[in-house]
Amino acid sequence: MACNTKPSHDPSTINPIMSLLKDIQEDFVAHHAGLKFHMNRAYKIIMHDLILRPTPLSTVEVQAKELEAEALISHIDTLMAAYKTDIDRLPADVLSNLGTVAGAPQSFTDPWALKKLQNLTQHWRNVTNAVDRMKAGLYQGRNEHIGWEELKASLVRQVGSAELEEMCNRCG
Repeated sequence: MACNTKPSHDPSTINPIMSLLKDIQEDFVAHHAGLKFHMNRAYKIIMHDLILRPTPLSTVEVQAKELEAEALISHIDTLMAAYKTDIDRLPADVLSNLGTVAGAPQSFTDPWALKKLQNLTQHWRNVTNAVDRMKAGLYQGRNEHIGWEELKASLVRQVGSAELEEMCNRCG
């Protein structure tokens, strides 16, 4: 008796698999949305409110902004850990097998699964690098030897005042 290696196209098998793939996708979409919201908020506080500061802030206001940025970055770190855990829990072969069971040919699912995980991992790296830059900016701004004014002057020297003004406009 020959073994049937062709995937089953039985709807009772496909529907739960498709539902699982949809749930996995929704989890990653939720990670992206949460990260985007918190990253934008932290960036706005650090770049706009602390570095570019269109209006002067009192010492207490600066400290409050620093604490808010620090709390956001801490929350982003927590989100990033969960994101990385979810990526690590989903090996490419499992993702490929789910697609194959759902009816897609393995010649499609193998490269698709690998590319999907590579994209997720690259996104995770990009966000991690951006968070590291925000942490460095926050640390330098808080540093009594550097401070927010020197950090702004350094940015003006690096990118020019016109580019810095454009960055400020993007912050809101």
